[in-house]
Amino acid sequence: MLNSLNEFNHRHPGILHVCHKISGDCKVFLIPFLHSFHKIIMLCSTIRLSKQKSDNTASTSFVASGTMDTVSSKNGDIHELKATIDMCAHCYDILINHFQQGNESVQKRNLLEFACSLPPDNKCPLFVTWDIKQDGGIKISTKEDYHLRGCIGTLSPRELTSSIGEYALTSALKDRRFDPISFSEIRLLRVAVSLLVNYEECLHCTDWIVGVHGIIIKYHDGISNRNATYLPEVALEQGWNQDEAIESLIRKSGYYGALSDDLLGRVKTTRYKSSKYRLTYDDYVELVKNDPVESALASEGTKKCKHKDWRSFFQH
Repeated sequence: MLNSLNEFNHRHPGILHVCHKISGDCKVFLIPFLHSFHKIIMLCSTIRLSKQKSDNTASTSFVASGTMDTVSSKNGDIHELKATIDMCAHCYDILINHFQQGNESVQKRNLLEFACSLPPDNKCPLFVTWDIKQDGGIKISTKEDYHLRGCIGTLSPRELTSSIGEYALTSALKDRRFDPISFSEIRLLRVAVSLLVNYEECLHCTDWIVGVHGIIIKYHDGISNRNATYLPEVALEQGWNQDEAIESLIRKSGYYGALSDDLLGRVKTTRYKSSKYRLTYDDYVELVKNDPVESALASEGTKKCKHKDWRSFFQH
């Protein structure tokens, strides 16, 4: 039985750690479950691979809300990770639970459920992006109605089981360009999870396609090493060509000197693609069949009513 547990933990890293958090001594209570669950995962993986083999064409789609923006390889690489609606819902779960510890409706989509939704091999560079509605709450769905509220990620492969939740909070609360997201803003948010895949070295700094590739630049400016990245959608949304995007990225890296041919010749560029899924808060509520923010506000209102005359409460 111990060998089965070790094999499960090797094939599905992170799930056992999540179980440990949920149940305490999971080795005692969950070993029989994990042994059977391993067989189920293998069966699901077989079904998933068979389904993916039937789709061997390249696809690129960019849609505003509640849909997947994915770029798959031309050879139909069945091992390529894809962002999912569960990943985005998990970001909302983690952020809401940060403000409302112990909220039962949020706990329904617990860590174990999320971990089980991921494929066995789930290490990948990633970014989590939060956007916010500009109109103060009217239900809308186009890209232009949102503006950036926070975006942080990593270019190093990370296990998605723990890192998606980690960067959901980091991008919401610790992006130094913005104030931390407040609980009252959650209903105005849209989240996006971007998984970075298919890295390729460029022949030169403009050897990439706007709207298809994200880029990473690395160079030495004569004093220090610098680097920066833009996700695939950035240049397209800003209306930049390759030259304009490279110039902006060099400035983003912290260099403000002259952009000479010599400097541009030293810029090493790597291009990549991304699988991206966006989810608005309205779509999240529809998915989980509950509005945890509204429930929390209603609960807070009830508490206030207990301490003052109900007429005066609703007059404020």
